[in-house]
Amino acid sequence: MILFFMSKCRTKEPFLPQISKSYLRIKDGRMTVRLLMKYLVSKLRLDSESEIEITCRGHQLLPFLTLQHVRDNIWSPRDALTLLPESSTTDHVMVLHYRRSA
Repeated sequence: MILFFMSKCRTKEPFLPQISKSYLRIKDGRMTVRLLMKYLVSKLRLDSESEIEITCRGHQLLPFLTLQHVRDNIWSPRDALTLLPESSTTDHVMVLHYRRSA
């Protein structure tokens, strides 16, 4: 299971609106970024996936990447610091940003 938070990017205009259900949970980590893009296109009433890009820790995510790969290799690489038990729960939730494509 992968829990993540979708947040609009606030650095690239024109801004997209924040989706109402920001916290998402999926059971299958093999879900691709492309499926997430399709979800956002539907929720934001856009015309196509080419209008949107998704980033994690400043890295633009390619559509064929799985969310498990993003979590394991971009969000929490092996050299990252281990979180303490008293860390905020938001530290344990992968954050993905979405914005309009260039």
